[in-house]
Amino acid sequence: LEIRVATLGDKHPDTATTYHNMGNAYYSQGQYERALEYYSKVLEVQVATLGDKHPDMAATYHNLANVCMSQGQCERALEYCGKALEIQLAALGEQHPSTATTYHNMGNAYYSQGQYERALEYYSKVLEIRVATLGDKHPDMAATYHNLGNVCMSQGQCERALEYCGKALEIQLA
Repeated sequence: LEIRVATLGDKHPDTATTYHNMGNAYYSQGQYERALEYYSKVLEVQVATLGDKHPDMAATYHNLANVCMSQGQCERALEYCGKALEIQLAALGEQHPSTATTYHNMGNAYYSQGQYERALEYYSKVLEIRVATLGDKHPDMAATYHNLGNVCMSQGQCERALEYCGKALEIQLA
């Protein structure tokens, strides 16, 4: 990092890549404050070099949201997801797998807060997008069905939960 900053400066895209990698390393070690520090540096470089609506920024907002979720800061995670979603809708549209991932993360945040109706709303969007873009047997669909099953179970809808979990298992065993 020191060499990159010395040779390229702290606002160069290659330096941002190093910041990103360091953020990932700290995140995987559970050092969330350090991860936030480096992901925030990535964001600064991206805003300075790409503008504040570039599609690459959505991934950085996701990283920030994931750290916040790991810290139990669901509201803050939702703010970052909202920023990612705004960029993705403008750049990629509603029916894109990356947009589905953002909806998935938002559903997770609402689920963690016990807001099951909101979680169901977002997981249902994920289901719709993933079926349309990936097909109903894609491995990512297992997580979607699993999450829908969890929400239904939390709402006391056991039969519906079993249906969703059964679909998840079917995909996982295929």
